[in-house]
Amino acid sequence: MAACAVVCTSLSGCAALKIEPAEPVPETVIAAPGTEQAELSVVRLNEYPEGNHCFEPLLYVLTIGIIPTHCVQRYHVIAGSETPESNEGLATHFVVTSMQGWVTLLLLPTRKWQFGFAEDPAPEIEKMIETVRGE
Repeated sequence: MAACAVVCTSLSGCAALKIEPAEPVPETVIAAPGTEQAELSVVRLNEYPEGNHCFEPLLYVLTIGIIPTHCVQRYHVIAGSETPESNEGLATHFVVTSMQGWVTLLLLPTRKWQFGFAEDPAPEIEKMIETVRGE
């Protein structure tokens, strides 16, 4: 019985995250003059994550992870200067979705999802854009 409790508890603690652009990354962010070496600025748009059972995980806790938590964070990425007004065409949005619970066992085999939490996804977002740029 104790082994079953340990397995259920460990599986309910599984987490997966997915980082993807909210829209296709504009060509201006990828290949605009001067943006190849431009610094990328990643700004979090929502102060608290959105999603089902993200802040009220009562059902998640009571069902030991069978009902998952689902959190969404939105980020604004700017190539160049720090102000969005000066680089209107050089910006894009990314969405970071995280799930916690047993459902992650079904999500992890897919290519978009990865194991863990997104404490600071800015380096991962920057790496995705640099990969598209070909740097």
